[in-house]
Amino acid sequence: MNVLIIGNIISLIGCTLMVAGGFIKEKQRILTVQCFQFGFQGIANLILGAYAGFISGAVSIVRNLVVSKRELNATLKFLFVAIQLVISIGTSGFVPTEMLPIIAAVMMTLFIDTKDEAVFKLAVIASCSCWLIYDALYLNIVGLTFDVFTIVSNIAGIIMIKKASTQVLA
Repeated sequence: MNVLIIGNIISLIGCTLMVAGGFIKEKQRILTVQCFQFGFQGIANLILGAYAGFISGAVSIVRNLVVSKRELNATLKFLFVAIQLVISIGTSGFVPTEMLPIIAAVMMTLFIDTKDEAVFKLAVIASCSCWLIYDALYLNIVGLTFDVFTIVSNIAGIIMIKKASTQVLA
């Protein structure tokens, strides 16, 4: 039981950083905060026995460090997707539930540089939906709660984007 509490407390730190990152405007700072977020969430996943979640966080940190120095081109995207798949399948096997963090990270890697805010928000919703299931399986209650909030806030964001674009056309 203590492991569950410790894992969720560390997850709370990561989730708090995730929310704080939403208020930051500068890309470099966002990427830096996300690295710490992924670090705390990865440690929480490790404590909770969610090893694919830990691997996903570690690869996401490396991805963000690279993105902070250069643009993420198709070759780099492919490289990060391949690394994620090889490490995760190599350590966890091809277990469907263990593929959820990988699917989430692949979606974010593919859409991280999109200019269309609605498309990016859809990628976040899909990614967080994978994490919601994964967090529920490993009793990461804090992560699950923040996944729900993130999904709801991104749905609201898409609605606001659509309303704004409709008003511009009218």
